[in-house]
Amino acid sequence: TVLVTDVRGGAELLETISGSVMAITNLLVYLAIAINISFSFTAITLVIGGLMFLVIKSILYKIRRVNQNITQLNKRVSHFVNEHVIGLRTVKIMRQEGMITRIAESIFQQLKGYQIRSLQLRNLIIAMMQPVSVIYISIVIGVIYYSGNKMDIGALVALVYLINRIFSYIQSMQSNLSQINISLPYLEDVLRYTQKAQAEQEIDLGVQDFEFNQKLKLENLNFAYDSTPVLTALNLIVNRGEMVGLIGPSGVGKTTIFD
Repeated sequence: TVLVTDVRGGAELLETISGSVMAITNLLVYLAIAINISFSFTAITLVIGGLMFLVIKSILYKIRRVNQNITQLNKRVSHFVNEHVIGLRTVKIMRQEGMITRIAESIFQQLKGYQIRSLQLRNLIIAMMQPVSVIYISIVIGVIYYSGNKMDIGALVALVYLINRIFSYIQSMQSNLSQINISLPYLEDVLRYTQKAQAEQEIDLGVQDFEFNQKLKLENLNFAYDSTPVLTALNLIVNRGEMVGLIGPSGVGKTTIFD
């Protein structure tokens, strides 16, 4: 899941950041032109945009939390599906189809709920921004018309267009922030697993060549799964060309010795 899903999500984050850089650059260009036409209306536009960012800040935090849950649940889904497809025979023998089905339905319902919640929060940001831009542009036109401002019709059209573009880029940046908060948990997971893999590298890689001339010898070998001992003080010699059978109940360490 980390390799297939999380890496792709991390790549989307980098793509979104590059799109944000383009949006900011275009926004600055439009702001420079709009300020030359009307500094006051441009300043008010920026203030409204800033207030909108403050409003959506809590929504962005919720989006990140929801997608952190989705990231972790994706791994649980992969584990569950693999475990019960590979172990299908055991499920059938133990007649546990009903229980396994109920667990699967519960997990997939959780995943469905988180994904719907994430989509709702993202669309809420877009739905909040669009009416604000339309209302503000209408107010600008009304103020200029009723105040008797002698602004040239060409300048008025240009100002309305520029304000519309400014709001469009602010909305684009908000959308990108939303996408960043969706993709960030994936990148965090990739980095976390990378650090874990680096921290748990094999200390001794075994640089000597392996030779089997006369015999294999296991001397005073101990092995445990977590804190549960499986093999204790095992001594075993297997001569070259000799055939050895390991016999015993499940869980006593036959496969471990063979490995």
